[in-house]
Amino acid sequence: VIFGYAAFLLFLCFWQRIRLVIFKPLVVFVDKLCIAQHDDVLKEKGILGLAGFVDHSKKLTILWSPRYFSRLWCTYEIAAFLRDQVTDEKPLQVMPVKMSVILFLLSFCWHILTICFYVLEYVTDDDTGMLDEILVGAFVAAFLMLTMPIVCYIGIGLMKDIQELPNQLKTFRVQESKCFCCSHNHVHPETGRRIICDRQLVFKTLKRWFGAEGNTLAHLTLPTCRKEEQHLDAFNFLVQSDLAQTVLKSVGGDTLPFSYAVYMVSICNVPFLAQYMASWKA
Repeated sequence: VIFGYAAFLLFLCFWQRIRLVIFKPLVVFVDKLCIAQHDDVLKEKGILGLAGFVDHSKKLTILWSPRYFSRLWCTYEIAAFLRDQVTDEKPLQVMPVKMSVILFLLSFCWHILTICFYVLEYVTDDDTGMLDEILVGAFVAAFLMLTMPIVCYIGIGLMKDIQELPNQLKTFRVQESKCFCCSHNHVHPETGRRIICDRQLVFKTLKRWFGAEGNTLAHLTLPTCRKEEQHLDAFNFLVQSDLAQTVLKSVGGDTLPFSYAVYMVSICNVPFLAQYMASWKA
């Protein structure tokens, strides 16, 4: 049983390193880590070359939070993905950040409950059975009173966030997105040095992708206050229509992802199968 739980924790924490023994490594592009933040020249090259990474990616995974579609960098990655969808449709996976917290808390709760159940089954005897049941029951009750309100609180917060998502996508405008440089007047708050404007670089790239020369939606009559923002409104239209359907289909439900729930919860009973297998053999 101990080895079973140890194996679960080992694979949960170090699976990517373990799979290197057999499979090729998975390469993940994370903008904050892979695009230079300390050098303006390298940063500009990274921004302009983001589409190249998306073109060679098999899947786009969105770690979604309520602020995701209000961040310039996140919307830029979506733009690169939608641009690539015209010629090569790739899967889009949306995983709410709070979902992982809920799954881990539920897994932790079920592991504790399962251990308590089997301890109660194998340790108690006729003389102290009632006392042991009371003690274990009190421990389980106290444990659930501490953990389940946290799970419910996070879950209710997640449902509220998902409930607001359709309106967030419906009113999406990349022009209103926020970025670090503009929020600090293009002055680094720690060093005091001037930093380049990411918004100018991103909008320049969006014009190349969704402007008259590079976008199939450029012929549409889209509402805008200025002619030079037609490419931005073309991108807004794609997010509000095509992307919204995919995102809402992925995170719009009120249940946990079945496969992840099975992996994280049902595994708590697997180590104890050794006990039953031994009794069957006997």
